[in-house]
Amino acid sequence: RGIKVWWREALFVLDKDIKHNTITVWNESDLNLFSSKCTLVDCIWKTPTIDTVYGAKIRYRQVDQEVTLENDSWKLTVTFKNPQRAIAFGQVCVIYEEDSVVLSGIIV
Repeated sequence: RGIKVWWREALFVLDKDIKHNTITVWNESDLNLFSSKCTLVDCIWKTPTIDTVYGAKIRYRQVDQEVTLENDSWKLTVTFKNPQRAIAFGQVCVIYEEDSVVLSGIIV
């Protein structure tokens, strides 16, 4: 596993060019991996209140992260109290109120 190149820190593949047999790599400190917001579509929800602080997870076994919600017609914006690393398109974000799921949606 890995690209077998020595470097002082971990490198991440940003792009693969099969035609020219090259890859583009970057180190973590140069990547903009942290984000405080994500947008959800195809939401399934009970009755979340927009002005309430909830817990949210974007990864299995992740500790609940404090979030607030903003509704904008066909999409929902989730704002995290602390920036989250590597929020990715297609992941599911699940919103909790204590131990109950109040909403889930696909990140776009």
